[in-house]
Amino acid sequence: YNITAALSNIIFTEYDEERGELAKGRAFGSKGERKAAEILYENMSKLGLYTWKEPIKNLPEDPYVASKLEIWERGLSVYDKNSRIKTSVSDYYISPKWDLIAVSMYLPDVLQLIREIGPILGPIAVKLMTLLMPRPGRFLDRKYNFYSLDRLTRNYSNTNLKVIRKPTTYSMARDLIYRIKNDEPFVYIDKDYAFTQWSGSEEVKYRGFLYKTISKIEGLPTENILWALFQPNCKGLIKFDSDYYTYSMNIEIGTPLPYIYVNRTVGEKIYENPENFEIDFYINQKWNETVESYNVIGQLNGTDPSKTVIIDCLYDSWWCQGTADSAIGMAIVLGIAKYFTDHNITPKYNIKFIGFCGEEAGGGRGATYYEIAHPPEEENLVTLIDLNQVGFSQPDPPLEMMIFTNNASINKTITKIADEAHYLERVKDVADLKTKCKDRSYFGNYLPFAKGHSHWDRSATSWIYVVKDTAWFLHHHDGMGHEEGDVLKYYDPTDVNVTSEMIWNLTKYLTINPDCWFEDEAFATIDLSDDDLLDSVKATFTINTSIPHDLVMVKASLENAKSGEIVDEEIVDYIATSSGLESTITLTVPEHEDEGWYKCTLNLYNSTGRLDEILNQKDDNIDDAIPWPPEYHYLYPYSQKNTI
Repeated sequence: YNITAALSNIIFTEYDEERGELAKGRAFGSKGERKAAEILYENMSKLGLYTWKEPIKNLPEDPYVASKLEIWERGLSVYDKNSRIKTSVSDYYISPKWDLIAVSMYLPDVLQLIREIGPILGPIAVKLMTLLMPRPGRFLDRKYNFYSLDRLTRNYSNTNLKVIRKPTTYSMARDLIYRIKNDEPFVYIDKDYAFTQWSGSEEVKYRGFLYKTISKIEGLPTENILWALFQPNCKGLIKFDSDYYTYSMNIEIGTPLPYIYVNRTVGEKIYENPENFEIDFYINQKWNETVESYNVIGQLNGTDPSKTVIIDCLYDSWWCQGTADSAIGMAIVLGIAKYFTDHNITPKYNIKFIGFCGEEAGGGRGATYYEIAHPPEEENLVTLIDLNQVGFSQPDPPLEMMIFTNNASINKTITKIADEAHYLERVKDVADLKTKCKDRSYFGNYLPFAKGHSHWDRSATSWIYVVKDTAWFLHHHDGMGHEEGDVLKYYDPTDVNVTSEMIWNLTKYLTINPDCWFEDEAFATIDLSDDDLLDSVKATFTINTSIPHDLVMVKASLENAKSGEIVDEEIVDYIATSSGLESTITLTVPEHEDEGWYKCTLNLYNSTGRLDEILNQKDDNIDDAIPWPPEYHYLYPYSQKNTI
């Protein structure tokens, strides 16, 4: 909680908004993000990890990984024609204005999205877009300098803008002609349907074929591109949130027109009577080629340094507290590291606990840089556990906890570990817990590792991605002076504890093989049926483990020494502790068996062996401690009458 709070409160402690400084939270390259890096570095160092800050630099494979279009200044005011009062808006977000062609750095990703429209329409759309794009160095590029990123460094100031509602496809031509004919600058306003669409409380109706078709290109703002292409007098798009107190910040990269996000209190008033209002706004933006940003890495050495496991989370955020996305996940990563160091647990492999920078800036900047800068010949990465937004509450609509992986075998283990945590029973207001094996899922820092770069193949790496989502309506939201939206008050300690438990059990399975052993063991033959004949064996023992707690399993069996048939068996789970756990298991010869010699055997499985045994993933899963030798006893069937 302390780490979560420290990262969340950066937006309050590091910015002087009273003097006009933009509070950018932990945004990529901001001083808030650098402060977060210091917090992580300090705490990793205190844990005794070998810790360093890895600076992000542009690379030949990705020349823009350390670049960003930044907003330096901004302003928004609303003029009410009826009252003749102009009001400065305090809670809002304005995205940068991108040039239509200057987003060419993202063209490969855009084309891939277009391909996914459909097997026929997708390739046709890609071909048309490729033909229409001006060629670098050709006539149009030389004339208009399309591909120069320097043109993104500009000041945009707009005053006395008319406001219109979002048109339908059928009215678009009429509206465009009217606006061009009258040559008046304007902004259009529309509801942000993110929450209503997710929750199902209101059906989002795309009006007409044109919107419906283009909206299939996921991640691309349909109306933004349409208006930028066909209407130069459109200066921006106002979106207002479904919540009174928050506004969204979901659009930033690649939008040719600025998005102006306001809360419902401001937006709905304008939306009801747009003809009564005018808008003034300005943004001062700059293209930054050398963003100062760091991955923070703490390494714990293992017994086999030739292999590496990464446990990571993003530590950046949008211009908000960024508690759930993802100060909590980052804190859990440090919590796992602290458990290792507090209890002197040495893993099998080197573990790197990483806070990745710039996840929200597009493409997962820190993870992309790391994946390129650490090729397989340098680091044999066997598994990556990527945490994202976790540990927060949202009662309505309830969210789903999801764990994805590309490894079918690990997915079986994940499913078992998740089931045994009883997440749904212990955490309130959760709709489901899903574990899936798939090539890709939601966006996260695992994605650069899943995709890999063309110069080498990292298909041998298993990745695991943990995220709580499906309908989180406060995602990338802020409001009320940064007190609403993705904020600390939605921290859910129960969810954090149960999620941490699952992550620890998964980490334990993948990175350590805890020793466990019997002590003070003793067998005793007893007469359980009170017929003066020894029909049972009572095994008494103490289980010890090399770590503070471990879910172990004891399989006790009673075998007919002559036939080799097991006549009685007990399988019992125990939470073993380093201080020892005493227990007893009793095995009995059934009444239909013959008298004779019986062999009593106890097998002890640590948590790793226990899961492998349950899932039938290995042939020999007994803990690698010295097994307890079996004992032979002469026994009689249970409840046999005494004939002597």
